[in-house]
Amino acid sequence: MMNFFASFFLAPHVKEQNSNNFLSMDKGVENFMAKGIRKVEEGLAKKMEEAAAIGMTEANPKAAAKQQEIIRTYASSPEKIWDSKSSCAETIKNMKIPVCYLFGTDDEFFDDHYDSNMWVIRNTPGSRTVLLQGERHLMELDCPQRVVDAALDFYDECEKGYYKELIS
Repeated sequence: MMNFFASFFLAPHVKEQNSNNFLSMDKGVENFMAKGIRKVEEGLAKKMEEAAAIGMTEANPKAAAKQQEIIRTYASSPEKIWDSKSSCAETIKNMKIPVCYLFGTDDEFFDDHYDSNMWVIRNTPGSRTVLLQGERHLMELDCPQRVVDAALDFYDECEKGYYKELIS
């Protein structure tokens, strides 16, 4: 059983989407990637390594196709794991483990789902929210050490029991 969870990807969306600025590709792929990564060239190389690590390669087309299907279904919509947004919201409101939400202040995807993100931050018992100044959506590619430090700091606080009274 998990004792705590640090989410540095995104929170489930239990409210309607506010905008669609992040996923918009109307200004080209490079501009799109720059929305999520500060260091685009370095970040793209890391993303390609990540894709290869989970089997998304031309050498393994069947596995790659399955991974892409899963990513397309759930990647930007983790709430689809639940039967409905209301059951997702109930799960969030009844969390029994501390959760750390980690966002970048320059993440347009956070803004696209602002109402949901703020609801989740306010309604997850025992949660902690960390905002990394100047970071974008794929902050783990731009500043992995900052992400690790934030996660380990949260881990340390959980080990000390700081969140127990908030989730009981």
